[in-house]
Amino acid sequence: MAFSEASSRCDIVHRGCVFHWTQAVWHKVQSNVCTQVGLSTAYMERDAVHRYVRRLMALPFLPACDIGTAFDRIKQRAQSTKLLNLVSDLL
Repeated sequence: MAFSEASSRCDIVHRGCVFHWTQAVWHKVQSNVCTQVGLSTAYMERDAVHRYVRRLMALPFLPACDIGTAFDRIKQRAQSTKLLNLVSDLL
């Protein structure tokens, strides 16, 4: 089941805060697995990678019903295995 299918219902209560979500994403970018493939460096040096990660971090600002669809769209736009692994790890 796609993430958007599981969270497309508006009656689902989303819990958490933006700070902890962005921290989780950032820690994944910096984690040993990602660092070994150069995601931390790519984040700092490549605008496309920076924008991709920032889009992930901005998901909590969307209406709850749109988060799942947006997440799936972001996942489809992964241009490297590194980014795809990042998104998969966040599920």
